[in-house]
Amino acid sequence: MAIVHIINNEVSRAFVADGVLAYGGSPMMSENHMEFDAIHKYSSALVINLGMVNPEKRVLMIKACQSATKHGIPIGVDPVGIHISPWRLEVFREIMSTFEIAYVKGNQEEIYSGVYGPYDNGSKSLEAEQHFELELFSSKLLESKAVWLITGEQDYVIGRGRCEVATGGTPDLRKISGAGCLLSALVAVNISKGLCIFDAALKASCDLKKASEGFVEGGTGTLKMKIIDRLGPAGDSSV
Repeated sequence: MAIVHIINNEVSRAFVADGVLAYGGSPMMSENHMEFDAIHKYSSALVINLGMVNPEKRVLMIKACQSATKHGIPIGVDPVGIHISPWRLEVFREIMSTFEIAYVKGNQEEIYSGVYGPYDNGSKSLEAEQHFELELFSSKLLESKAVWLITGEQDYVIGRGRCEVATGGTPDLRKISGAGCLLSALVAVNISKGLCIFDAALKASCDLKKASEGFVEGGTGTLKMKIIDRLGPAGDSSV
C-alpha cells in the first residue's frame, strides 16, 4: 500500500486513518518535522488539514509542504473553517501562495472565502444562493492549476479546464465529524494509485457518497462504521 502523509486534526484522526486503510492506502500522521524528509521519500502525497491549526502547527505544515515540494509529491489542502477565522484564512493563503497545491477540498463557504475573500451573509448558506453557481464555474476556478473539490448536497470538482458533479449520498453524511477530512485523504489515496488529480478527486467524492447510501436505521454511529466497511470495495474499483 502506498503511503500518504496526513497532518490531520485530532478530532477525526482515527476515523481518517481507518478510512484510508480500508480504501487501500497507508496513512502516516507524523507531526515531527525531523522525519518529514524520510517519510516523503516513500510517500505519494501530503494532505494538510487546517481543522485545529495553531501557530506551532502552522510552522509544521509549512515545513511539511517544503519537504513535499522537495520530493515532488502532490499537496492537498483541507481549509477547514477559513470562512469563520481570518487567521486560518491567512494561513491558507500563505500555503496557496508559497507552494504549488494539487487540490483543495472544502465546503462552499470555505472555497468561496479562499478564492474570493471572506464570506459574510449572516446565517444564510452559500449553498442556498443561486449566484454562487455562476461564480463557482468562473474561469478563475476552471483555469486553476489546482483542482477544487467543493462539497455540498452535490460535490463539484473543478479545475484544469474540467468540471464534473458528483451526486448521491445521504444528508446524514454531514452529521459525521471528520467525513470531509476523510474525503481529503481519499483523494490522496487515489493519487497514490496513479490517477490524475482531477480523477482522483472525482472518484473519492463519488465513492464516499455511494458508501453512505442506503442506511435508514441505526443512526450516524452505524453509518460511520458502514462507510468504513464499504470503502474497501470502492477503493479496489476503477474510475
